[in-house]
Amino acid sequence: MGVNSEVTGTGSAPAAETASGALVGRVAIVTGATKGIGHAVALALARAGANLLLVARDETELTEARQACLTAGAGRVSTVAADLATLKGLDAVVLAAVRDFDGFDILVNNAGSGTVKPIEQVGDEEFDRMIALNLRAPYMLTQSAVKVMRRRGGGQVVQIASGLAYRGSAGWSLYCAAKFGLRGFTEAVRQEVAKQGIKVGVVAPGYTRTHFFDDWEDTRRGERSFDEALEPDDVAHAVMALVLQGPTSDIAEIKVRNRRSP
Repeated sequence: MGVNSEVTGTGSAPAAETASGALVGRVAIVTGATKGIGHAVALALARAGANLLLVARDETELTEARQACLTAGAGRVSTVAADLATLKGLDAVVLAAVRDFDGFDILVNNAGSGTVKPIEQVGDEEFDRMIALNLRAPYMLTQSAVKVMRRRGGGQVVQIASGLAYRGSAGWSLYCAAKFGLRGFTEAVRQEVAKQGIKVGVVAPGYTRTHFFDDWEDTRRGERSFDEALEPDDVAHAVMALVLQGPTSDIAEIKVRNRRSP
């Protein structure tokens, strides 16, 4: 059985400083790797010596993230600029992993976006893109990961979910639909592959100080304060707990909450 844990973040110390060298020779894919949680996760994996495939849409930001990861201690670092809301973008990630590293051992599905509006204001195109990025992309990359990891004798998939994967909130119907679905398929896949040495788990952060809220109107931003928000490194620390867990454990979920989160 998996272990359900809840971790309360209280600071912004660099994640997994003691993991230096623990992942030398391992290959990790991180989506949404140039900002916020994804960038913090990439740096934590780099400090542990992993080889990295960084995925995001902006080539300039990818170049900067690559250099930061090399400086932090990563082995090899490749990048792929891809829109994961498209099938072409998903294919590009898998092809790059095979081309540059002959596969991968760790997948962190972090890329995502959210919108807040009443359900009657959600348009068809917005629905399709949000579900494609937040649900279809991690589903299909996990599908590819299972195939690759089965051949490599095991691996770890980490899905970055949300507190809104457990409870609904007014105005968040589309985001909740995607994140509830993410948790659901992850648990199903975890049970499918657990005996094959492949671990599939969820890290669900609460309110975190990231670019996720950059485009919000000032009035909406005023509803929340970053005073007690989680830092991206708090979430990266939880991701590393899954990645570095021992062979006899199978962590299913880690909820990371700040002091004000339910």
